[in-house]
Amino acid sequence: MWAAGRVPDDVTGISYRLPGGRAVGATITSAGYWMLKYHQGEPGITGGGDVKDLPPVEVRVSRAAGDQTFMLEFSERTMCNQVSHGC
Repeated sequence: MWAAGRVPDDVTGISYRLPGGRAVGATITSAGYWMLKYHQGEPGITGGGDVKDLPPVEVRVSRAAGDQTFMLEFSERTMCNQVSHGC
């Protein structure tokens, strides 16, 4: 899984909490972009089964004014549209 994009000026951090509870932080570059990648073979997401049975992915965006949390359904649709850009 991977996701990336342009970092808004006030964002200081981006992290995902994956099914299984593993938190993965994005790398933010000095050029103003972020990227998060996670290899499925690493501990945290079990293989097999139907992805719609997995809990949502929690995305935390850190700002000086406070953190925001977004919940993304972990499904075939969101894996391609939001959670794993680049399908």
